[in-house]
Amino acid sequence: MTPTLRNAVLDALTDVFGDNAGFALELYAQFRADPSSVAESWRTTFERFEAEARVGAEAVPAPAAAAPAPAAAPAAPAA
Repeated sequence: MTPTLRNAVLDALTDVFGDNAGFALELYAQFRADPSSVAESWRTTFERFEAEARVGAEAVPAPAAAAPAPAAAPAAPAA
């Protein structure tokens, strides 16, 4: 799992579970280590969050390359 995808899932869990996010995040860590160690309902929830985050990550275009800096103006001739 890429860091971007992991962050999207963690953000979504925090948004959805609010004050209970700590509990959900602990279960998610357990799920990541061994999916069979959490209840099927949690597995389904975490799989859905990951799928939605994956789709969201694919929909976000890559940042555009920065435009090159303009060339410096030539110096005025000495008088």
